[in-house]
Amino acid sequence: MVRKARCSQNVYHLTLLFLLLFKLIGLATFSISKRRAAEKKPWGDELLVTGSKVEMFYNLLFSCSIMASTYITIPTLYTDEYPYKGTISTTIDISEGILGSFVMFSVSLYYCMYQLALIKIGNRLIQAEATLRRLQRPTNRKHIFCVLLVCSFMIVLCISVWVTEYLSYYNGPPTWVTTIFPNTFVGLLFIQYFSVLTLTGAFFANLNSIIQDLDGNWSDVARLDLLYQTRRLFGSSMIRLLLQTREIHCNLCDISSQISQFYSLPTLICVFFSFCTLLNMSYYLLDLIIIGDALKYIIYVNISLWIIYILYPIGLLTSKITEVVNEVEKTGRIVHLLLNRTIDREVKNELERFSLQLLHQRVKFTANGFFTLDNTFLQSMLGTTTTYLVVLIQFRQGTAATNDQPCNCTQW
Repeated sequence: MVRKARCSQNVYHLTLLFLLLFKLIGLATFSISKRRAAEKKPWGDELLVTGSKVEMFYNLLFSCSIMASTYITIPTLYTDEYPYKGTISTTIDISEGILGSFVMFSVSLYYCMYQLALIKIGNRLIQAEATLRRLQRPTNRKHIFCVLLVCSFMIVLCISVWVTEYLSYYNGPPTWVTTIFPNTFVGLLFIQYFSVLTLTGAFFANLNSIIQDLDGNWSDVARLDLLYQTRRLFGSSMIRLLLQTREIHCNLCDISSQISQFYSLPTLICVFFSFCTLLNMSYYLLDLIIIGDALKYIIYVNISLWIIYILYPIGLLTSKITEVVNEVEKTGRIVHLLLNRTIDREVKNELERFSLQLLHQRVKFTANGFFTLDNTFLQSMLGTTTTYLVVLIQFRQGTAATNDQPCNCTQW
């Protein structure tokens, strides 16, 4: 028991440490605190998500400083020198720098404007975890460690990109502010979205395990052919548990809808920025490969790390969304399987109500309604990047051929 309490304390402190990281970059206008003994609920709802005016003021100051810094950082993108710098790459770099500043500015303000929505989501997730714990289905600690491991790897990637960037081009802090920092901001936003969905998916998985246990228990009762009165008593307890699971499922679907709505607009903005950065890095890498010049290997390592740095959080997010949606759909299959095996009429009626509820509650995560965020989105994003790369390479070759044509004008 002492070891378990110590493990919980370590997880709590690590969570606060990574929460501090989100606060520093303007992605957390809330705090997580422990309730006092008089405020704790009987089933152990210990944590509480609260807002802070100081953190909102910090976000406002942070967003304004980002926009003010563009007057210093954007000109450096025009003056910076790197191998085979051209008109197209310079234009893309400057556009990407302006877009990155706008993304950080807008998302930071968004977190200030919708602070209450984020606080409500956090507290409802805590309440859902406490309800499942009361039903002997606590959240496995491995999900929390998985989130911490993902965040740690993101930080390692950021450090690797920064070191190779300096060794490749010897640029300074103004360039890092317009290149590395916006992509780190966007990546951590996706990681935060991934973390929230990890907990939500774990809750749906625990709920499905409760319903599966009902399937096993009821099948045993039917197979033993017990007396009608015994089966009746068991059916009453099963109905109460079904009512609880139906209420929890409805609550989780509502929370999922709120999560999708909150992250919808920031995700749309950040996905567009990530696409532009991915296109820029892929074009530069392909350009170097086509030229075939012997450059320092660290440049190729840097560009490869950049592409991984961009795709890593997006891939995590889309795979987690696909996993959560599959877990939600699994609930319907389990309920229908239980419905086919049930012989008690009252239990069957309750399962039919549950089935009808599942038909009217669809969990879907979109980017402001423009496209659905799942594994198919990542595939289409890579396909679109490839298409634009072909267009840019053809445009570059056409421009080079025009410049190389000899002049046929007559000299007077």
